[in-house]
Amino acid sequence: MRKTDLGGGSRPIRVLHVLGSLGMGGAETWLMQVARFFDPSQVCVDVAVNNVTETSYTLVVRERGWGLLSCPSLNSPLTYARGFSQLLQENGP
Repeated sequence: MRKTDLGGGSRPIRVLHVLGSLGMGGAETWLMQVARFFDPSQVCVDVAVNNVTETSYTLVVRERGWGLLSCPSLNSPLTYARGFSQLLQENGP
């Protein structure tokens, strides 16, 4: 994996996965399978979900030291866009 070089030092690449929830669906299962191969010194993973219900996958996310972020409600596209923008400003690189 390639490391970013900002300001003279290397730091892990940051990856944000955005999902509706961490239920036992296909995308969530795929992410858990693929992410086993991420080297934490090279890849920093955060997961943003609309529904932070406790599941076995939320436990895996926490055990791996990933960030678990709560996205705003999907009631309105405009509200979602503003909330998602704020989420990125508060937790971005």
